[in-house]
Amino acid sequence: MAITWDQIGAYYFHKLSRRVSPAATEVEDVTRRAVSGIAVRSLGTRGDEFELTGSTDVADTTAVAALYLGYKALQGTLVAIVIDGVTFSNYLVIGVEITDWNLVATPVGGINGGAYVVESQWKMRYGST
Repeated sequence: MAITWDQIGAYYFHKLSRRVSPAATEVEDVTRRAVSGIAVRSLGTRGDEFELTGSTDVADTTAVAALYLGYKALQGTLVAIVIDGVTFSNYLVIGVEITDWNLVATPVGGINGGAYVVESQWKMRYGST
């Protein structure tokens, strides 16, 4: 069985947390008093802001810096998120930070065969249809 990696945009991760907030139609209650029934007005399709935590690997600390610059370049763009083979399209990257990186004693395999495991925190929201 082939290994499938989680993904944000073009970046692959060993694992992403599973808290994607799907898009849903927002409505506003416009019901008038003394009138039977209920009335709502559609305000459009939106999703709540949410955070994802990811981990990947890189070869050295120079690659950590390059990865961070690449992640930051995604801020303000719409990307696809892939978690366990399920794709969520059109999500806005609001912000991203690298929260930690650690040297691995004996690197074996991984995404980039790297000696450092890099943890990141992503702030996202559904962008458009």
